[in-house]
Amino acid sequence: TAAMRVDELEDGDGLILPNGRRNGGWFAANDGTGEQFPAGSGPGECADEWGFTTTDGQACTHGSGFSSWGGEIGLTLRASALGCVSCSYDISAFTGVRFTLHATPGIVVRFEVGLLSTVTQQFGGSCVEDGTCWDDYGVDIAPGGDPITLSVGFDDLAQRGWGRQVPWTPEQAWTLRWVVNGPDFDFCVDDVELF
Repeated sequence: TAAMRVDELEDGDGLILPNGRRNGGWFAANDGTGEQFPAGSGPGECADEWGFTTTDGQACTHGSGFSSWGGEIGLTLRASALGCVSCSYDISAFTGVRFTLHATPGIVVRFEVGLLSTVTQQFGGSCVEDGTCWDDYGVDIAPGGDPITLSVGFDDLAQRGWGRQVPWTPEQAWTLRWVVNGPDFDFCVDDVELF
């Protein structure tokens, strides 16, 4: 399968490119204990309500003062025709995700793929919230300060192990997320594609 661009972030809006039946958008979210820009919302809410706009052709976020799990930015791959509820999207024809990441030196950014089975029912997933949801398949990345383009294979992803253990089901992908588990963060994502 040829690579398929998810978003190049040059149009200045909070929506991903409408390729391959994808029609989702970008979001920011956090643990509620600090300050984040753009202000945290959540997957499943309308992009035009988030105020999520790109910065110099990148999706960027920065935050400080977090004391629980930290903050993130991400994108939903597909939204319901009935509104802004997220839907699963089949990425099984692809082997990974390529993107450019630019982060403050010293922080670790975890790239994650949210699945129907790990996303809570509140956001349209099937996981019953009992403290074990959101243990998504992912990998830790320490970018080191300069922008780097990464090709992350799906076979490199694993759950952290603290939550509900679920099988890898790429036909039910929900979100692509970049998460920092720490008090302070400043990072940008650009040129996201499936390969």
